[in-house]
Amino acid sequence: MLYSVDGPGEGSGRSERSLTLLASGGQERVPQLMKSVREVMSLDIITIHPSSSVKSAIILMQGHGIGALPVVTDEALVGLVEERDLLGRDPSERISAVMRRDFQSISPDTGIRAAADLMARTGERRLIVEENGSLVGIVTVGDLLPDLGKFTDPVTGLPWSDTLREWCTTALAGGSEVSIIFFDVDLFGSFNKKYGHVIGDLVLKGIASLLQGVVDPELDLLCRVGGDEFVISSLRRRDDALDLAKRAQERVARLRVEDVEDAISVSYGVSGGRRTREREATHYAATIDDLLNRASRECTAMKMMQRSSRASGEAVAPSEAPRVEPVPAPQTAAPGARIRIEQISYSASDLECSVEVRLSYAGRAFSKTLQGFAGLGSLVRLAADACAAICGRPQWPRKSPQTAPAAARNGRANASDR
Repeated sequence: MLYSVDGPGEGSGRSERSLTLLASGGQERVPQLMKSVREVMSLDIITIHPSSSVKSAIILMQGHGIGALPVVTDEALVGLVEERDLLGRDPSERISAVMRRDFQSISPDTGIRAAADLMARTGERRLIVEENGSLVGIVTVGDLLPDLGKFTDPVTGLPWSDTLREWCTTALAGGSEVSIIFFDVDLFGSFNKKYGHVIGDLVLKGIASLLQGVVDPELDLLCRVGGDEFVISSLRRRDDALDLAKRAQERVARLRVEDVEDAISVSYGVSGGRRTREREATHYAATIDDLLNRASRECTAMKMMQRSSRASGEAVAPSEAPRVEPVPAPQTAAPGARIRIEQISYSASDLECSVEVRLSYAGRAFSKTLQGFAGLGSLVRLAADACAAICGRPQWPRKSPQTAPAAARNGRANASDR
C-alpha cells in the first residue's frame, strides 16, 4: 500500500508516508457495469477426465499453451487441475487424486470488475464460468486486463466517466431516477505546485478511498472524471444524495497527510433525484450530460462561496450569511479608498439561486441579496447586479473630483477602483 487510512470502519496499513482519517466518535440494485464475463471469456475449452493421468494433463497443457484444465465427467464439472497441481507428481497418477474440488466459478453475466475483485480476494488467476449448472467458459486475468485498463484510472483504481455514462444509461433505461454528486478538490492546483504531483496523487488516492467508504455498492457508483474531480452516480433521492455529499465532505475534511500542513477539502454539487415517475422518450446521453453540467455548476458555485468565506476569515453556510448593516461614515471617501469584496454567499437548487454580496468602502459596510434562476451564469450575473445595486445607492460614498482619477471623471473607471 502507498498510504493508509485509519478510522472507524476503515482499513489500516503502514507506509513511508501515511494518510490518517481523524476519527470522531429493500432497494434497487446497481445496473451492470462495463462488459460482462460472457464478452471476454474463452469458449474453446480443453477438458480432461478424472481417470486420465498427470502425464496426459501435462501434454494437453503444453500442446494448447494453457495453464489449467477443467475436469469433467459425463458433461458434469467435478474439478479443476492447474500447472501448479502437477508439479512433482507421478506422471502415472490419476487426475482425480490431484485435482482441486474447491475451485471458484462465476456466472457469465457477472461484470468484469466483479470478476477481477473475486480474483483479487481469492488469489485465483482464472475462474470457471458456469451457466445453469453447465460449463460454458473460462476467464483468466489476461482476459480481463485489456478492458479493465481501458476503463480504470491507474492512480485511484476508480472507473472513468465512460463507466459512469453506461451505468446511468442502464439505470434510466430501466426506469430508475438518477442523482449526480459532483466533487471537486479545493485549490488542488496550488497544492500540486507546493507539494508536487507525487504527494498530489497520494491525496487523490486518499480521497478516493474515503469516498468509497461512504458509497453503497447497491445504490451508488463512484468514478473519477477529471484531474481532481470525482462523481457519485446514485439511485438515491435528492435529499439522501445531499446527505451523502455532506458526509463525504466531512470525511475528506478530516483527512491528513504526513508532512503536509494544508487542510484538504472538497466542494460538491448535486443534481437529479427529483422525479417520481419514469421519464418518457428520454435521450439518455443528453439527460446524463445535463445532470453532470448542473451538478458541476452547483459545485463551482459552492467553491466560489467557500473562497469568499476563506478570504473574509469566516465560515458561513450558503443559507446563513449574516446581513451587514451600514455604519456611519463621511460622505466623501478618503484619497486612495478602495471597494473591498468582503463576502459572496449563495444558496441554490436545481431551479433557483440566491446570491448575497457584502462590500465595504470608506469605512462603511453594505450588503445586497438577489434571487434568480439556477446556473453558473446566473450566479455571476446576480453577483454583478448586486454590486451594481449597492454602488448605485444614494448613500454610497462618492469620490470627490479632486481625488478621482482622470479616467473615472471621463466615465472610464480605473480597474484598481472597481
